[in-house]
Order: sequence, then C-alpha cells, then structure tokens
Amino acid sequence: MFKFLRRLGCLSVIAIIIFFFIAFTSGGDRLRWAGEKVGGVLQEAINSLADKADELKGKKDKSFGKAKELGEKSKGE
Repeated sequence: MFKFLRRLGCLSVIAIIIFFFIAFTSGGDRLRWAGEKVGGVLQEAINSLADKADELKGKKDKSFGKAKELGEKSKGE
C-alpha cells in the first residue's frame, strides 16, 4: 500500500513539473492539441488546464517584460 502511495505521489510531482514546463514554454497550445486527440470528458479537463497554462504564460511574459525594462533602464544610467 505504501509503495502504491509513494509511486502515486512521485507520478503526481512529475506531472506537475511537466505541466509547468509546458505552460511556461508554449502556453496551452500543446495541451489543447492533446485534448483534441483524447476527446470526451478528458478534453474538457485538458482545456481548463490549457486556460490555466495560458494565464501562467501571460504572467511570466509580463514579469519578464518588466525585468527586461528595468534592466535596460539601469544600463542607460
């Protein structure tokens, strides 16, 4: 029983890491593509994850844009 729980925990951590990697690199496009291939009830769940991934990518791009802007300001001084 404990082996099963440990494996389940490890798989969930790996799945979360993969989700964040995909979310930060390509947004929800790849997830939506996977949802189209799977179909059914899973497609709705994957589409909601894709929306979350788009939000994360937008936040990342916004924060990196601000950091780049601040870096350019400090170079100019």
